[in-house]
Amino acid sequence: MRQSTITRIPKKGDLKDLRNWRPINLLSVDYKIMTKALTKRFQSHLPAVIAADQTCSIPERSINDNLLMVRDVILHSQERGSPLGLLSLDHQIRRIPGYQLPGAGGERLRVMAYMDDITIVGTDSRSITTATKAVDDYCAATGALVNRGKSELFLSGHWHETLTTSFPVKTETIKLLGITFTWLLA
Repeated sequence: MRQSTITRIPKKGDLKDLRNWRPINLLSVDYKIMTKALTKRFQSHLPAVIAADQTCSIPERSINDNLLMVRDVILHSQERGSPLGLLSLDHQIRRIPGYQLPGAGGERLRVMAYMDDITIVGTDSRSITTATKAVDDYCAATGALVNRGKSELFLSGHWHETLTTSFPVKTETIKLLGITFTWLLA
């Protein structure tokens, strides 16, 4: 029960490049039965322990919640001309002000997470810089890595400041959770 076999499954791209393969552990049936039993016992407690911005594998939460929120926030930003930055990372950050949600009683959207995909929401260059620094600090402290080839910054609305970032900046499309959002700017 304490052993597993590691194999690789292809992701996409050139399969001669090791980064285009994902490792997967093949576990014994006993282990799978035990983890399923534990999961069922803990499942009703997960929503109280895991923040609302994390939607993966939580009852009553869906990847669609993140996708619809992104669509609505981008649309709201463009209709009002409000600055909005979505920093899409392939790998938790709470020290940024976030985007004021219309009709949400003052609630602000700061982070959306689904498995290892995190989208940080900012409204000025300071919040984007703070988020980028927090990510860099987290990676330095933990050894985690951000896949910069799959991470990008989407800017919407009217930005009055110059933004310096190590991420590619986009203004017309962003790919989040496998879905490409395309916005035609007037």
